Amino acid sequence: MSLDFEDEFALFDEFLKARRHAGLTQAEVAVRMDTKPPAVARIEAGGESKKHSPSIATLCRYAAAVGCKLKIELVPR
Repeated sequence: MSLDFEDEFALFDEFLKARRHAGLTQAEVAVRMDTKPPAVARIEAGGESKKHSPSIATLCRYAAAVGCKLKIELVPR
């Protein structure tokens, strides 16, 4: 089971908003995550390929790099 398109778009839009709010470029986030800018671009694009969806650990590293904490919650439908 996966997120529907709208939920998935909203999730990765939050990552982009957080980076912009922190005033960081993708390259700066990549340095903070100890990765390369294309990896950050893939995260912000929603993983693009379902084969390469980011792990929760990677999303936590991204969140920390932009000064946030990742919070996952279950919400009744």
